[in-house]
Amino acid sequence: MDAYCVGNEGYKSRYPPKLLRKKIKVIRKRTGKLVTTTEEIEDYYFKKDLAKISDFILCNAHPV
Repeated sequence: MDAYCVGNEGYKSRYPPKLLRKKIKVIRKRTGKLVTTTEEIEDYYFKKDLAKISDFILCNAHPV
């Protein structure tokens, strides 16, 4: 499967959700591929809207 990942651990801290949603939509439309972002695993639990903007979940799970 080919896909794109937009952003990494910056949701609501380095880039606003609205901008991330917009960029994901643009890349999805231009490429026809699945698009996601990468955030820490707990962000998908506490920031419920995060999972809704991606085509699949790609999380960072830090051991400590």
